[in-house]
Amino acid sequence: MTPRFYSKWTIFGLTLILSPFFGGILFSYNLREIGKWKLGVLFVIIGMFWTVIFKKITNGFIHDYFLQYILSNIVGSLLLTFLFWDIYFIGYEAYEIKPVWKPLIIFVSICAALLLFQIYASKH
Repeated sequence: MTPRFYSKWTIFGLTLILSPFFGGILFSYNLREIGKWKLGVLFVIIGMFWTVIFKKITNGFIHDYFLQYILSNIVGSLLLTFLFWDIYFIGYEAYEIKPVWKPLIIFVSICAALLLFQIYASKH
């Protein structure tokens, strides 16, 4: 049976645009597909803290928060798609590509709700 994965380039692009946390979630779904769900949990946890850890590491020489965030996304996407993809999915050249719309809509909805909550809280 052919596994269904979020493609390498989908993970790369969405990690780059959104966050390593989102890329880690997609990557963990792929790991679950091949029976490595415990490892997938680790990728989600690391993705959650990646931006904070990266900011702490680069805080001494990069003082622009936006630049730190962008570099965090670039490094995170490169690690997920070129290092870890090649480690865990090298034997899976043939796979079905899962559509990304459902997790993308959920992620954007959560971010929008958090943003609206922050705007509402700052006005009161």
